[in-house]
Amino acid sequence: MRTSVLGASLLLSLAVACAAAAEVWCPDPLEPILEGIDYTGKNDPKCAVRIAGTRGGAFSAQVVLHAKGGMKGPEAKVSALTHEDGNRRRQIPASSVEIRYALPSSGNGSRRLPKGQSIFDALGKEPRAEGTTHPVWLTVNVPRDAAPGEYEGTLTVAGREVSVKLAVCGWTLPPAAEFTTFVDFIESPESVALQYKVPLWSDEHFKLLGTCFRELAKVGNKTIYLTLICQGNLGNEQSIVRWTKDGEALKPDLTAAKRYIDTILESGCRPQVVVLYLFESKMGGGRLGTTDKGKDKGTDEEKQRGGRITVLDPETQTLTTVEGPCLNSRNAGYPNYPEDTVAFWKPVLEGLREHLAKKGVGEETMMLGLFPDFGRPAKPVVECLKKAAPYVRWVDQTHGAMKAVHGVEVGYVTTVWNARFPKDPGEARTYGWRNSRLVTQFARDLWKPAFVTQLMRGRLLGEWNITGKQRGFGRMGADFWPVLEGKRGRRRSLSSRYRMSDWHQLNLRVNPYIAPGPAGALGTVRFEMLREGVQECEARIFIERALLDEGQRAKLGDELAKKCQDLLDERVRVLRKTLGGRNNTKEQEKNCTGFIGSGWRERSKALFSAAAEVQRKLAGP
Repeated sequence: MRTSVLGASLLLSLAVACAAAAEVWCPDPLEPILEGIDYTGKNDPKCAVRIAGTRGGAFSAQVVLHAKGGMKGPEAKVSALTHEDGNRRRQIPASSVEIRYALPSSGNGSRRLPKGQSIFDALGKEPRAEGTTHPVWLTVNVPRDAAPGEYEGTLTVAGREVSVKLAVCGWTLPPAAEFTTFVDFIESPESVALQYKVPLWSDEHFKLLGTCFRELAKVGNKTIYLTLICQGNLGNEQSIVRWTKDGEALKPDLTAAKRYIDTILESGCRPQVVVLYLFESKMGGGRLGTTDKGKDKGTDEEKQRGGRITVLDPETQTLTTVEGPCLNSRNAGYPNYPEDTVAFWKPVLEGLREHLAKKGVGEETMMLGLFPDFGRPAKPVVECLKKAAPYVRWVDQTHGAMKAVHGVEVGYVTTVWNARFPKDPGEARTYGWRNSRLVTQFARDLWKPAFVTQLMRGRLLGEWNITGKQRGFGRMGADFWPVLEGKRGRRRSLSSRYRMSDWHQLNLRVNPYIAPGPAGALGTVRFEMLREGVQECEARIFIERALLDEGQRAKLGDELAKKCQDLLDERVRVLRKTLGGRNNTKEQEKNCTGFIGSGWRERSKALFSAAAEVQRKLAGP
């Protein structure tokens, strides 16, 4: 017994000694940290965490520990952050500072890291057991009633005390659900079920889905995708609606779909688009030519397929995949077109509309999808579904940006080639967030470059679009984790796993922005940087609204208006310098790396401070 105690004591002493020998420094949060790199010599005895933020927002920084010989993952603690305001001491409680530990993951775009290296990306609630490098992340959730000013506190980790300095500006962010910037992350329910090995649509499954959507709510995610057919481009094996036999007919069961909607709304997300995913170009009526006037290259067999659906046998509780009615002609089991197709889908669409209405979500959010540019719906499809739901518009996720499809409005577009980004402010200013059409960019190239570029482009993605001609960004993969066995032992995601639903260059290949944790979804370093970028978009939009409104601009006065405009113009010039070399990977990496030392924290503080000054002026004396 005594030997055991002595052994444990010795191990503890060694762990303490190793922690004390750890090198500690505070790299920029936009600087990627890699496992497998020797960071010896980085120690900075005077290092300090510096954060600039504003009320109602969340702002992060990192502290990194490195011990060449390895060490146990250290736990960190943070004090309250205090601000001396004359004779009063203001305080942000320690409970408002979230401490997480970056964990190594494999995601690094298309560029493979050398063997033995990985990127610290997922943000866990507990430190890992051991390793040579340990990034600690602080995220300050600034209270909405915090007094503006300079706050200070202390982070204690591995026997070191690191100063934490926080500048709080006086502008208050709106709640994330009310953000103007359009953010579209696609969530994959089956990826979650497979990752955690729980039954699809079980209580355990919905609990885990809640953790995913609570992360997405932090950026005000504005979309819901309801996979009414299966084996489509998103890779779901089953449809979210299950049909059961009612005599010779099939009766839809909307239980899972309704609960999925409820889970999303309860997380804090407020959708502006609810995608009713019941169309695939090769599953009933897709025009496979490049334009409506182009040659239809689809075979008769392809054009007469029905969308695949999941059928439940109530007696045996077994599930089968069957073909539903075709969307542009009759097919087996559905001899009367379009009557049979309308009768099949109308109860589903009406049932969802009624449920959404009860939850305060209007029918204007409901949109049919999805189609890529090589598989637009043919005219009979559009006319048939218009009979089933005359109030529903379409969703276009392509290289182009259609305004209408056979006379029916395209209500939401996410585009590659038709995305338009800002020009130099001396030439023209654009305000994508004011676009009357709901258009976003599909930033498919986020998967290509190295991690430093992913971090930077993600942080700047929102402002890059709203200062161009888009309302935000879309078709982003939230949790398409590698849950399938792939070639050469590499695991792959569900995206486009079915051959008929391959969208080629439009497949979801961006590294998931949410990571799987032991008990549910975790945020990532990339997600936190993207989140901060969206928050800065909201400050910019607040200022621009005032500058563009004649009455509000008069209240600001010429001096403040010019100051604000100069500040916003400078941000656009930095955006153009950083992201302008989008077709040259080396140039892009150089520009993104240069952004780190370009004074971005000072620009963030100046932006929030300007928003506060505008807010005070508009409020009047």
